[in-house]
Amino acid sequence: AILLAIGEEDRQTRLATIQLAMGRRSGLRRRLHDVARELLTLDVPRLNIVMAYIGHMWFWSHEDHATAQSMLDETRARFRDLIAAASPVRLAFERQDRVALRMMSGYGIGIRDLFYGRSTLEETTRFVVEFALD
Repeated sequence: AILLAIGEEDRQTRLATIQLAMGRRSGLRRRLHDVARELLTLDVPRLNIVMAYIGHMWFWSHEDHATAQSMLDETRARFRDLIAAASPVRLAFERQDRVALRMMSGYGIGIRDLFYGRSTLEETTRFVVEFALD
């Protein structure tokens, strides 16, 4: 319950960060880079909490799992909105969704690499964007 409460507060911060990026005028790669860097900058000082949250997310059951899943779904939807807004041409929904999912997946991999000291903030930011757009 505590991790879900922390997750909800954290999610609101993340959604606000993504929403701010929606109004920028840069292209897709630059916006994804800026958002990834901003989100990673939020997480670096609290890596122990972030890693615990990510790790426990898969073991929740019933209502807790449904809550965690809806939090992920909404974040994914906001990433899709950002991708659509930043793309120079209209992307098919499936492509928007795949890039959003890869952004979130790359972020999970990148945050782990930061936690274990395998990469720097800049390396991780580049990795997340490259992973999302490949």
